[in-house]
Amino acid sequence: MIDTIIELVKKIIGLLPADPFAEYIDSVSAFFNESGVMGYINYFIPVNTFVAISQKWIIAVGIYIVVRTIVKGLKGGRP
Repeated sequence: MIDTIIELVKKIIGLLPADPFAEYIDSVSAFFNESGVMGYINYFIPVNTFVAISQKWIIAVGIYIVVRTIVKGLKGGRP
């Protein structure tokens, strides 16, 4: 039964189109990694720090929204 479900999911995923941006992302990431441009940009603008902080903020907001939705559901939709 589980094998059938897994095969069905694989077939459904196989129907999805390939990523149209994969080639672009690979070329941009190769440019930044090989040329060392990101190191120079990071010296003036700490992009890595901004990304890390943004990730944590998005996770915190997501948890807040999920908890708020659960609490509203338990209260029956009343504020």
